Amino acid sequence: MASGPATPARPERVLLLGWNRRAPLVVEQLRRRARPGSAVDVVANGGEATVRQVSEADADSGAGLTLTLHHGDVTRPETLRRLDVHSYDSLIVLRQDFAPGQRPDDPDNRTLVTLVLLRQLEETSGRELPSSPN
Repeated sequence: MASGPATPARPERVLLLGWNRRAPLVVEQLRRRARPGSAVDVVANGGEATVRQVSEADADSGAGLTLTLHHGDVTRPETLRRLDVHSYDSLIVLRQDFAPGQRPDDPDNRTLVTLVLLRQLEETSGRELPSSPN
């Protein structure tokens, strides 16, 4: 029995909160499984390195995936509220790179605050947030 034509997969929208030295690797993995028209919105405090790195990652990602940098502090409730996080298919939170003298097992307060704020958004809205991509 022949099956009908495959249903075209829809593009995905991913929200990437934060940026660090490993973010280009995350973007590369997303690019590999991206459907044409997929997008990654990056929200980070935009220092020059972040702007440059996001631009380079966007150029490397090809036509199937676009990256857009939105400047903002992900530890501020108003930043997360204006993002409409529920409209995304996936959500990824990245910690900042380690500061000089910081150990890898030191708690990352910025990431913890971001996660608490996301939980509050989830509880306030009564809607479950999207999870990280598979």
